[in-house]
Amino acid sequence: GHGRGGSAHVRMEMDGPKRTIAKPWRWILALLATCWGATWTHATWQGHVGADGSELARWLDELGQVSDAHTPGAVTRLVFTPSDVRAREYVTGKMVEAGMKVRADKIGNLFGRWEGRDKKAPSILTGSHCDAIPLSGRFDGVVGVLGGIAAVKALKKSGFQPQRSIEVMMFTSEEPSRFGLSCSGSRAMAGVLHEDTVAALRDENDTTYLEAASAAGYGAKTIKQMLDDARVKENTYEAFVELHIEQGPILEQQGINIGAVRAIAAPAALRVRFHGGGGHAGALLMHYRNDAALAGAELALATERAAL
Repeated sequence: GHGRGGSAHVRMEMDGPKRTIAKPWRWILALLATCWGATWTHATWQGHVGADGSELARWLDELGQVSDAHTPGAVTRLVFTPSDVRAREYVTGKMVEAGMKVRADKIGNLFGRWEGRDKKAPSILTGSHCDAIPLSGRFDGVVGVLGGIAAVKALKKSGFQPQRSIEVMMFTSEEPSRFGLSCSGSRAMAGVLHEDTVAALRDENDTTYLEAASAAGYGAKTIKQMLDDARVKENTYEAFVELHIEQGPILEQQGINIGAVRAIAAPAALRVRFHGGGGHAGALLMHYRNDAALAGAELALATERAAL
């Protein structure tokens, strides 16, 4: 969940699609229902509400087959490519099966809505992404999208009716693989993605972002129209919660099924230029040298020390 605001994030570690996930799902259902204003007893969660783990595992398997990669267990699904479009169709189908009203904005963010009793109240939003970097893991992002649909399906089956409307979404282009910019869908929703930034984006075939979005069935006549349509108005959402794999070893090593994130990485790219001087490889003694590569290595090591 990079670059997206909200009241909470939830991360779940899964070894594989066949692992029993009913217990973690009981917790995420409880968390989601709590965010949505439901009041449930512990016994209710134990006995009556739970997402179908085997069904979710099957969904993950099926969506994992929608890929441009032919490496077993790996997924390649770049934004607005045919595989990404097929993934969107798959997610849309699951939203429809769950009885949700589906819409998409012009940048390609996909939403499934479960109407609450108070239609005017700000909604609760959950979701993640389905685009995947080359040879990605099969659970990255998709657990938060398909898992949100599974949670809604389970809550509906239990007879729960939310006070606020609930939306499950798939962010467009969370990954930077095709255009070199991550989180373009959520940036557009937040109103921090600018026209000149989008206009400069090209893939390796010199296709523009707007051209690719339009070819996939989204886009608009102008970049401004596309961005204006995606921007979220104030008070549209009350809170956002995301279910995501940990992408690290800690939960599995400690035997913990689920954890609540208290802080999130904030990646930044900096360009540093080192200036050095040339000299004879054998005759110029080390204390006379001004080696730019060694200065860069010292910075890399200092950065590592600061991070440990």
